[in-house]
Amino acid sequence: MSKSSVSTLEKLLGRFEERAAEIEWLEGADGPIRAAIDRLMEGPLSDISPKFFVLGPEQGELPAEQVENLTRIKHLRERLELIPGVLRRCKIKLEALSEDLQSAVEAETAALRAMALKQRDRFEKEVGDELRGRFGDCDGTRRMVLEAVRSCAANNAVEDMKHLSTKPAVAARALIKLRAALEGNETAAHSTPAGS
Repeated sequence: MSKSSVSTLEKLLGRFEERAAEIEWLEGADGPIRAAIDRLMEGPLSDISPKFFVLGPEQGELPAEQVENLTRIKHLRERLELIPGVLRRCKIKLEALSEDLQSAVEAETAALRAMALKQRDRFEKEVGDELRGRFGDCDGTRRMVLEAVRSCAANNAVEDMKHLSTKPAVAARALIKLRAALEGNETAAHSTPAGS
């Protein structure tokens, strides 16, 4: 997978996290909005003359501040009414993003697994050649090569991919870090002269 596929994974992850944060905010918005309405009702609007309600607005005008506060309450109540629909729409979008992110995670996992296996095989060959050159081809040499391969970064990456989270956002974050590590290994391998 190329840099563009990683940036695609990162973009999807960013959009997923943004949508999840919006949902979290919406789920918690009800309380603060109701509290704001209560503050307006208990504060400036609590001193509206009862005559206004009994006689009707034509018998007396409300002060401008109270009219403004009534308008604020109206807008806050409209927000409360809109929250469930907006929340439902956001959850649908989050589910679609989750599916897209899961597909991107699966593709990135396959690409990184191939990269890590290639690096591991190259490491095994290089270490094997060096150790066989020093100690000959014997069981002890093969055990040393196997032990070296088990501890190499590429092998660790392969093992880490076996235990990725089932949550796409968590898996995506882990894969982004794994790719950076594997690309660092690639760069180091290409910059090290052969036989050094």
